[in-house]
Amino acid sequence: EINNIKRLILNDLTLFKLPNQFENFKECEELDLSNNEFKEFPQVLYSLANLKILYFNANEFDTISSEIIKMDSLETLHIQDYDCLININSNLFRLQNLRELNLAFDYLLFENDDFFAYSVYSDNQIYTENESNDPTNFVSYTFLKKLIISNNSLDMFPKNFTNFFNLEELDISNNFFEEIPYEIHSFTNLEILNISFNNIANIIIKNGMFTKLLKLYLQCNRITELSISDNTLQSLKTLDLSCNNLPKLDKNIFQLKRLKKLIVVGVIFTEIEKFPYIKHDPISLILTIKNINVLSNIFCYNGNI
Repeated sequence: EINNIKRLILNDLTLFKLPNQFENFKECEELDLSNNEFKEFPQVLYSLANLKILYFNANEFDTISSEIIKMDSLETLHIQDYDCLININSNLFRLQNLRELNLAFDYLLFENDDFFAYSVYSDNQIYTENESNDPTNFVSYTFLKKLIISNNSLDMFPKNFTNFFNLEELDISNNFFEEIPYEIHSFTNLEILNISFNNIANIIIKNGMFTKLLKLYLQCNRITELSISDNTLQSLKTLDLSCNNLPKLDKNIFQLKRLKKLIVVGVIFTEIEKFPYIKHDPISLILTIKNINVLSNIFCYNGNI
């Protein structure tokens, strides 16, 4: 029966509204309305009590209203690629089940340093102004695990997201950052960090930073210096440094106990520091070198001399 549909894909259909009968899809858990012509968030969506995943990319509305609080089963929300989105009601960050949020390619939204709207709707009541502006109400500080804000011309980390300490995955690729944002140094639960395609020249990772990080993507920056402190990044399994200007490899890279994958495609090394290689597990590594004389140092890494 149609009312029992769990997954519904309605993208690329030039839709601009949904019929009221849409509320009959009570069992729907995943919905894709991307690449249509909606100029406002459809009210009927608030009645889908079981909706967990919503892809609503590339439409034409300019705000997400306070009634988003009604979608309390929502776990994943993608609202990327908007030319006109200018604010998001703070109620979005009061959804206790929200785990993943994608705001990539939303340039206009991030032009405003504080893009939260605070006229808050909850259970048919309006919060007072003081309550609505209280950031401690944002349960997403605790529960949100994945945030994507790539391709937004950012050169500073948005202050609206500085308190999301429990993030496990963060994508800030394809922006204008010139360093790893200081604000995310305290995101101690990060497991995946993508800062590729930015303008970073120097990477300095100190002890205590990113202790749980498993994957770090830094490709296509302008990195000429990479410094990793002793006993840091000890959980790291994948490091991508492709297409940078690194003249040499930091010796501490090879002391990362769990590193399995080191990607340096497009990097021409002129120097490799010599030191004893102590890891027992092999790393798959393809190097481009400018001077064959550094080969002996590579062999040293492999424990051959």
